[in-house]
Amino acid sequence: MDITEHKTVEGKLYCCAIKDVFSGRIVGYSIDSRMKSRLAVQALENAALMRGDVAGCIVHSDRGSQGGFNWSSQHPGRGGVE
Repeated sequence: MDITEHKTVEGKLYCCAIKDVFSGRIVGYSIDSRMKSRLAVQALENAALMRGDVAGCIVHSDRGSQGGFNWSSQHPGRGGVE
C-alpha cells in the first residue's frame, strides 16, 4: 500500500494503490484531491471487493510521513481493522 502525489495543471491529486504481493497486480486504488485517511480506507475497501474473500490477508504499509494508520490498525484483535 502506498500513496503517491501527482501534480496536475488543476492542482495536486493523490493516488493510493494496494498491490497484491503474490500476483504483483494492483488490486485496489482510490484517487482524490485531498490526502485524508478516507483515501487509504477507500483503496482498501476496493481491494477487498476485488479479491472477494480476504480472510487471513495482511496489509503492509510503510505508513509514510503522514502515518495515517496507527500501530493498532495493523493488528487485528488489538483494536485494529478486522
